[in-house]
Amino acid sequence: MLTVCFSATAAYGQDKSSTEVQAANDIVNLFSEVCLHNLDHLNEVRDWAASKKLPKITNAEGRKIFVGEGDDGTGWFLLGKSTTIVLSIRSKTGACAVFGEHADSVAFANWYDTILKNLAAPIGSKAINTPEPDKVTAGQFGLRTGKVRTIFKDGRLFLFILITNEKSGGAYQASMQIGVITGKN
Repeated sequence: MLTVCFSATAAYGQDKSSTEVQAANDIVNLFSEVCLHNLDHLNEVRDWAASKKLPKITNAEGRKIFVGEGDDGTGWFLLGKSTTIVLSIRSKTGACAVFGEHADSVAFANWYDTILKNLAAPIGSKAINTPEPDKVTAGQFGLRTGKVRTIFKDGRLFLFILITNEKSGGAYQASMQIGVITGKN
């Protein structure tokens, strides 16, 4: 089990709406509690969702967005303190992912960087690789930012993804995903 120590109680994005910052913190707390804590133990992610009696995503369009194509993934909806969150196990890759309907995108990206640094410790930045350049594109919901990093830790290679939209209004404004690269995904 991968352990990452941090707390999403620090207030990144102080100048933003407290609701947006709280939403970013809610999403990150769920990501830490479920995805990072149970990394590479997808049955424990499923057990966690079942213990909370979370409703599964059954809508075809919702599954396509949050789970991906294929039958080997699943996803659940839950209500955070300040945003709707989707937790999923992505089809094909087996990555654990969280998606927030709205969140402070700057605060969320700062949390991504914090988690990345904690994942790489104690090896440091040599454990982190950027397999493709960060992508920033203009779209209907402002700037969309995507980051992909690989982290070598505990003899395994992890893929860690961030996607944020500058404005809410789409299916999600903020997402983090992490999974073990196995050669089969």
